[in-house]
Amino acid sequence: MLSLLAKTEGRRRLYLIDERCDFVESVKLYLDHLAALEKSPHTLENYCRHLARYFVFLEREQVDWRSVRPDDLVHFIQWLRDLTRRNESYLSERTVNTIVAAVSSFYRYHIQCGTRLESPVLYEEISDRFSKFKRFLVHLAHGKTTKRSLKLKEPERRIKTVKDSDFAQFFSSTENLQFKCILLLMREGGLRVGEVLGLWLQDIEFHRNGVWVCRRHHLDNQALAKCMREGDQRFVDLSPELMTLLDQLVLKHNLDTDHLFVVSKKTARDRRGRTAYGRPLNRHAVKAMFQHYSRKNQLPLHAHIL
Repeated sequence: MLSLLAKTEGRRRLYLIDERCDFVESVKLYLDHLAALEKSPHTLENYCRHLARYFVFLEREQVDWRSVRPDDLVHFIQWLRDLTRRNESYLSERTVNTIVAAVSSFYRYHIQCGTRLESPVLYEEISDRFSKFKRFLVHLAHGKTTKRSLKLKEPERRIKTVKDSDFAQFFSSTENLQFKCILLLMREGGLRVGEVLGLWLQDIEFHRNGVWVCRRHHLDNQALAKCMREGDQRFVDLSPELMTLLDQLVLKHNLDTDHLFVVSKKTARDRRGRTAYGRPLNRHAVKAMFQHYSRKNQLPLHAHIL
């Protein structure tokens, strides 16, 4: 089972192909459905990778996806855990649960589309009488809600943060003006990677000391403010220090694009060896910058922790 990068309407998307280089049709239909729901490219890629693991397991066990039973799903989870024990791939309990959730959603989609099969994912009814969250039309469920029964217990995790002193050290070692702005937008404004990379020049309002975060579709760098709905926007107040840096960045911006963050190195090349100069920065470029300065400072820092 292989993964495949395909171009659809000028945008890249990850699909699954078999040993004959044919699309795995059931997965393709599901991923196209998610794309139609305007899921972010990063989310689509993760779902494809999760289902790739599932179909590798089915191929190994010689089981057709339409005839999978609950016991097979138990064996799939055991197989995922064995990968970690053999150090082939580290998968935490949370990651395993996420993969199983993707498989569950995959079957739910095909059942709703009329495919004649029984879902291998079992659910159980639990009481929600004492739950603080009340669902819409909860009174029709007679105090019951459904929960996926096949789920690993996840250890309690403390939310990771970065100390002010560590961030100051990390920030002071950064020479790249664009990356300085990205760091402060995440640290001060709480912007996600997709929101930062989706910023346009006209989103900056210097007279108000802030930026507008908007949900835009079909950007060249596949950035998406995925926690916002279509047409939504919000204004984020920023510090004078960051506004000064953004002012310097805009003054140096002389490329024919609306994107605020672009590849400014003239010798830059993409994975196919083509020039990347002038293109909007993408998620991989930001990740590479975090990795570079993390090694330089011996301080592991990534976008999500900010």
